[in-house]
Amino acid sequence: MQKMVSNFPASGYALVIDGRIKTEFSTKEGAEQGAFDLKRRFPSLQIGVYDAHAKRTEVIKLRPKTGRMPSKPGIEDRNRAGRFPF
Repeated sequence: MQKMVSNFPASGYALVIDGRIKTEFSTKEGAEQGAFDLKRRFPSLQIGVYDAHAKRTEVIKLRPKTGRMPSKPGIEDRNRAGRFPF
């Protein structure tokens, strides 16, 4: 169900990686799953899902991990605590 494409598809969905159309999908779920898998493996890439019907691209972003406290407080935390005079 996947094929390489060189321009925007007339129907279905496509992965947009760093501004280029790469792979076409027939379902939104398949395109989103492929996009999230790539984003997890390569978080620095700009990845989106192009919807041919709406003619728009939805940018894929990973959700930040929650429930974890940083091992060391950041500089902002130290400044607010008054540990540094500046």
